[in-house]
Amino acid sequence: MTRNFSAAGFDNAYDPVETGQIKWDTKPGSVGKFEKDGIFRAKKPGKADVEAQATGIKGTSPVYVLSELERIEANIPRLGLAKGATGQFSIIGYDKNGYSAPIEPQDVSLDYDQSIIDIQMTAEGTFSVSTKVNEGSTLVTLTVNEKKAYLPVTVGLKTEYVSKMEDLSEWRFSSARGTGTIEKGEGLSGSGIKVNFDFAKSTGTRTANIHPVKPIILPGEPQSISMWVKGDGKGEWMSFTTRGADGSNHYLYGPYVTWTGWKQIEIPVPAGVSYPLELRTIGAIETNKAKQYTGQLVYDDLAVKVSPTVEVPVVSKKADPLVLQNANLAEDRWKFAVMADSQFVGKSPDSQQVRLAKESLQEIIKEKPEFLIIGGDLVDTAYPEDFALAKRILEEEVGDQLPIYYVPGNHEIMGTGNLDNFLQTFKENRFTFEHKGTQFVLLDSATGSFRTSDFNQLIELKRTLETAASDPNIKNLVVFGHHPTRDPLSTKNSQLTDRKEAELIETWLTKFREDSNGKGALYISGHAHNVNVERVDGVPYMVVGPAGKAPYGSADDGGFYAWTMFGIDPTPVPSKARGPEKSSEQSPIHDTEWVRAKVNPLLEGVTMEAPESVTTGETVEVKATGHQAGSLNFPLRYPASVNWTGSENVFIGTGEALIKAKESKKYIAVFDTATGQLTGLGKGQIILKVEANGVIAEKSITIS
Repeated sequence: MTRNFSAAGFDNAYDPVETGQIKWDTKPGSVGKFEKDGIFRAKKPGKADVEAQATGIKGTSPVYVLSELERIEANIPRLGLAKGATGQFSIIGYDKNGYSAPIEPQDVSLDYDQSIIDIQMTAEGTFSVSTKVNEGSTLVTLTVNEKKAYLPVTVGLKTEYVSKMEDLSEWRFSSARGTGTIEKGEGLSGSGIKVNFDFAKSTGTRTANIHPVKPIILPGEPQSISMWVKGDGKGEWMSFTTRGADGSNHYLYGPYVTWTGWKQIEIPVPAGVSYPLELRTIGAIETNKAKQYTGQLVYDDLAVKVSPTVEVPVVSKKADPLVLQNANLAEDRWKFAVMADSQFVGKSPDSQQVRLAKESLQEIIKEKPEFLIIGGDLVDTAYPEDFALAKRILEEEVGDQLPIYYVPGNHEIMGTGNLDNFLQTFKENRFTFEHKGTQFVLLDSATGSFRTSDFNQLIELKRTLETAASDPNIKNLVVFGHHPTRDPLSTKNSQLTDRKEAELIETWLTKFREDSNGKGALYISGHAHNVNVERVDGVPYMVVGPAGKAPYGSADDGGFYAWTMFGIDPTPVPSKARGPEKSSEQSPIHDTEWVRAKVNPLLEGVTMEAPESVTTGETVEVKATGHQAGSLNFPLRYPASVNWTGSENVFIGTGEALIKAKESKKYIAVFDTATGQLTGLGKGQIILKVEANGVIAEKSITIS
């Protein structure tokens, strides 16, 4: 079995070790060794072949040692236990390139309330948790080499009623591609809300929703939401929509109403949401275009199961170097643009979605990339009039100024279940081509899976990876699929539906890098409506933001409207793709990444929040806010690409350069772009400027 290990420093000889009847050995100069107790200890990053011999039989297995520990996390985001129950968790360590390895329990320091729970190490390398009280909560602080993670543990659940659903005036009705009304109905006890709807007016996804007239804030930290439903047996898909305290929308999907009469539904709340939660919608959904019907459902006794509260510290996300900060794409890089998730419809050519899509295209044309990838969900439904509008917009805004590769998303089959209308207008649904030494593979995941969308594309992808790995003319690889392999949001609704397929794609891309001696690989996607970068086993996976349809994630963590420009080094060498620790100076671009991304938020304005004056020796926080369509405001920082500049008497930067600037006496102030902190050093007037996607705000500050 292949295993990953975290590196630990030691200097010993590499001698064979015998444990019982088995002799263990690693080759001289290896990344680690076996000690007398039979435990393998890592020494340095890299790969080793471990050899075992017993009674004349020999076997080998590769072992990988990771780079320095970057972060840790528990394998579960939260542990909820009933009284008297037990549970388990383990700790995973990650290096800066996204390679992971299990952390042995004896290497982890724990801090928690021992009157609430007891934690013990297990022989399997996990922690076992048992309860000491009937109800309570504690925060487990996990520490490894000064890296911290947090695991909230709660004991006991109690049911709290949110609404008896007796008052019709407290609710209103809405529908997508359907019609309906609400009225009082006979409830499970007393009266309930009867929802009448017509799903026979469209083949697209239809909804029958009820919404609270006044906001309903769910009590405590609910682990599930329940409700009694009187069904009609027609198969409606039940759902709740909630909004977290951070602004994230959470779409919680439950059972299909295949029953008649009363039945209680209970839908779990995903781990990692930001409490308190606001209930936004109770929905009945029909996705099957062949099912045309009218129906009615009755709702009663809306409730939540609440666990004891526990406050979890926010662990700030480290900015990934893929996304440019305080820099622009080098002129020597060649560029391509990606936009996704506008989701406009033909019947509304003047909608906000259309306006933002046009704005994105206009900005892209000004930047003169070599081509544009439209990453799916440009339209909201797959009717001919939708694609006619899409084609007209692309012809008017882009025309023949650059090539366009339009890859379908799930909305390119919405309402039809197939790509017929899309292909009639745009001809192709996937693309494989080479451009200036970069191999591109643009895939179709319209059904939520590459396999079910077009199985042959997986076979072709595998062949392309194998060929590109050995082709000296191919320097790196970009794969695009509308669906991410991993949804960055807690609901996990937007990722590839086939989790084995997602793991296969990730395995193939990592293997491509290994087989090619370190050529670069990048996976780009949309669909999650949230800008995010995650590294998995040496490969960055980037989700681009929506260029029209509302963001899903919180505004302070990637939930904003955006399009993205990528810049690729035309002359990278394999060592560059392996990351900053092995970057090469052989390229004319002295940069540690073979590819960079400039995330361009669609801005209506920018404001800067800073004091009028700062005293010498004082440190203050300076914030910038981006203003977008629909009164969406978000902190103007990573993962948006932001540039800070200023007058010559203020140093702008971070790290060691900032420390030297403080000591140089050349500046009267320093501004740390990583923390947003401005420190006064002398006396005088400074100017700070912040820019994103060409929109600028500036402020004059007195240092006194």
